[in-house]
Amino acid sequence: WPCRSPSRHPSPAPCGRSGHRCRPAGQISRIEVAEALGISAGSVTTLSSELIRDGFVREGPLASVTTSRGRPPVALSIRPDRGHVVGIKLAEAVHTAVLVDFAGTPVSEARLTTDPLTRSLSGMLDAAQALFIAVAEEAGIAPTDIAAVGMGLPGIVDHGTGAWVWSPLLPDRDTQLRDMAAQRFGCPVQIDNDVNVLTLAELWYGAGRAQQDFAVVTIEHGVGMG
Repeated sequence: WPCRSPSRHPSPAPCGRSGHRCRPAGQISRIEVAEALGISAGSVTTLSSELIRDGFVREGPLASVTTSRGRPPVALSIRPDRGHVVGIKLAEAVHTAVLVDFAGTPVSEARLTTDPLTRSLSGMLDAAQALFIAVAEEAGIAPTDIAAVGMGLPGIVDHGTGAWVWSPLLPDRDTQLRDMAAQRFGCPVQIDNDVNVLTLAELWYGAGRAQQDFAVVTIEHGVGMG
């Protein structure tokens, strides 16, 4: 289901790409999906039927078109109630978290100021868990109902193994942060360098959606680029 960056992950299945086209558009017709992906309208019908059957996508009248005759145009849209995920950013001064629905709409946010003098791996996991619980409570969602967590953090991160290899935030090296966090949260966790995560966000939701290629530069405690 998730659409991945081609440079970092295997190409997604057509079914996943069909869903990915729906999310940023809000509503999109099958013809528009076919044109965007370069596949036949019949293929889109088959793939979208799978997504509708599995509860990821729903059909409805195309809001931008009104007609007084015949059947109204039908659009595809993501079902926002299909699940919720949490994104957490660990940083030098302030850790932040956001909970979003399946359509990618923010539902709740939280932030936590950190003390660099008392920072430790266990303390950072405590802070991340506190943010996880805070955004769930604010949204009125049980933590056990959250489908997954994504964490962005500075330093060298091995996305594949889930290891935090090196970071300016901690003296620890080669920590299995993904597995440790998954035990705390009770759900699947993915971790990556914070600039990589920001770049993927721009690719899927921001300025990068209409670009063939682009760069993201961040200036915080240091300078990063994706």
